[in-house]
Amino acid sequence: MQASQRLCQRSARTPDHANIARAYVALGKDGVEEVNVRLLHVDKDYGFADADLVSSDTTVQELPIGYPNEPGILRGLAQRCGRALAKCSNSRS
Repeated sequence: MQASQRLCQRSARTPDHANIARAYVALGKDGVEEVNVRLLHVDKDYGFADADLVSSDTTVQELPIGYPNEPGILRGLAQRCGRALAKCSNSRS
C-alpha cells in the first residue's frame, strides 16, 4: 500500500501543522505530487474542476507564529513569574 493511500485511510479529523509536516516528510516530493494529481482527478470526477485547466501552487511559507511550547514563550512566562514573586517578596518586607 502506498503512503498516499495510508494517509487517506487515517481518521477524518482535521490535521494540525505538526501532522501536516509529518505527512509531507512521509510522502516526499513525489508522494505530495501524486496526492495533488489524485485530488484533481477526484475533483474532475465530481464535476468541481477540469484537471486540464486547473493549476495549483503548493508553495508553503511558515508563518512566524509562536506556539505555546516554544522556548521564548516559556522564558517570557518564567520572567513574569519571577517578577511576580519578587513583588510578593518585596511587599512582605
